[in-house]
Amino acid sequence: MTRKFTKMAVSLSLVICFAGANASAWETQARQKIVIMAMQLLRPAHPTFFRPLEGDLTYEKDVIQGATDGLSALKDRISFTSAPELMEAIDAQIEVLRDVRPYGPTSYYAYRMGVLAALSADLVLPYGVVFSESGKKLQSAINRDIEANLPDLIYTGGERELVFIMDAVKYFGARRRFYTSDQAMIASDYASGKGYKGYLADSVAQYFTRAAESVADVWHTVLQLSQNRGRAATPRNVKAWYFVDEIDYLLNNKNNLFLADKVYRNFEQVSEDLPDPYEKLGDLYYQYGGEEGVARGVREWRVAHSVAGPSRNRIAKKLSHHFMEVGDRLIDASKVPGADDMTLPNALNAFKQALDYDRRSVRAEERIQLANQLIQERKARFEDNMALLAKAQETMEEGNQSRRGGGYTNAIIAYQKAISIFDSVSDEFTKIYSAAQDGLAEADDAIEGVVTEVLGKADGAIADGEAAVDAHRFEQAVNLYQSVPAILGSIPKGATKDSDADKEELNKLAKQKIEEAKIAKTQWEKRLAEQEAANQAGNAPAAPTAPAAPGAGQMPGMPGMPGMPGMPGMPGMPGMGQFPGMGQMPQAPAPR
Repeated sequence: MTRKFTKMAVSLSLVICFAGANASAWETQARQKIVIMAMQLLRPAHPTFFRPLEGDLTYEKDVIQGATDGLSALKDRISFTSAPELMEAIDAQIEVLRDVRPYGPTSYYAYRMGVLAALSADLVLPYGVVFSESGKKLQSAINRDIEANLPDLIYTGGERELVFIMDAVKYFGARRRFYTSDQAMIASDYASGKGYKGYLADSVAQYFTRAAESVADVWHTVLQLSQNRGRAATPRNVKAWYFVDEIDYLLNNKNNLFLADKVYRNFEQVSEDLPDPYEKLGDLYYQYGGEEGVARGVREWRVAHSVAGPSRNRIAKKLSHHFMEVGDRLIDASKVPGADDMTLPNALNAFKQALDYDRRSVRAEERIQLANQLIQERKARFEDNMALLAKAQETMEEGNQSRRGGGYTNAIIAYQKAISIFDSVSDEFTKIYSAAQDGLAEADDAIEGVVTEVLGKADGAIADGEAAVDAHRFEQAVNLYQSVPAILGSIPKGATKDSDADKEELNKLAKQKIEEAKIAKTQWEKRLAEQEAANQAGNAPAAPTAPAAPGAGQMPGMPGMPGMPGMPGMPGMPGMGQFPGMGQMPQAPAPR
């Protein structure tokens, strides 16, 4: 190996980090090492293929992953039962990749180049392509031993010109000219117990070199579009399947729906009226999942179903199954409170579509009947809830009318009845339930309002009683205080959280005020009697003196003397403004 190639191989060997593969020859790390070496051989002629743009974009890992996956990546796209058939398959794959090259370099294109590399490398390793059970056992031992001796895989070819392959069968036939004899010597070594330490150890570097050169030549042939191989154009259907596989790769390996949709446009350019590619795309999108993926899958199935063919019934069953699942999900969703009014009609429509695609589906017919039944039952429940809402609103208005007429007890009772009706409205129908919840809040507020109003009246009666006491209208005050229990009686027990405690407090206060009024009346009558007696004793016509008002600061006028506000005290006499009992001179009471 030249210094140039040794340096490159060592620097890129760090890329080897993929998991095990389903390979027929060359185990994972050996295969990756071949691909990395082939990249170095290819780069002078095609320097931008693996790094097509400036920056960090690179397809090297995609190439290596394709080589790691090998034949399994093509699934049922190719089949062969002999080495010559594999050579023909490689030749066909070269043409496919040449023909789709104008659609631009992509990660999947690089991946397929890696797959092509794996097939090419297998052909030049003795026991790389085997078909008998005994051959497969020997192949497994050889692969394992090579993987265990990776340092032996060195490039021995030096600088060389890349070969443009006109005929893959002839090209690989020439590179396998010692294949049969090499197989015999390797088989003899393994049979005798030498195994890897015999002929294989001496030749493995040569096989590695041959594999790397073959891969580089195949890649060069793909990329050298200026040279014509004299082949007919790849059939449109083959290219269509290539893009189907690319969409598969982007969805399942790259998880990139956006790029998959871009590739779909390429598919549309080459697709023909054949159902299978569309059915496969439907499977891919549907399995990808998500709302958009499922919708795309159904769309592709419908396109496939529109084309007559043997697969039409199979596609119809997929569509029928899909719409049955949609309908079942909608039936379940209709049971959730607040379900959209169109949920059940949409379920019915889904079941009808399922039946359209599979006319023999008994279950679809049964689900159609169920959906119709559920629609009628939901309609009845809707009407019942509307009636409840109307009744509750009517009861609220009755309460309002009672409140306006002063019938507070009847108002509260009506509001409480409305609450009970509002509360019985189901949460199944969002708008009705929302209106009922608003009604509940309104009824609660109305009860609070009535209670507040009644408490205010009771409190007002107490305040009026206090004013009557101040005016010495004691009997009127007592009557006002005694009216409080009757006023509060219009509030039913437990009307609000605090109403019972508020009633008890006001009733207690009213009772206390009655006692205070009686005491005040007794004191007042006593003072009147005392003043009358004093007046009679002094033959004075003056009216009796009223009890001093706390903080009195002004002496009202006396008979024959103008008022003397703030008169200062005289020697031996306190100021009149502070003289006890002189705060206010009451008038004689009117006869009772």
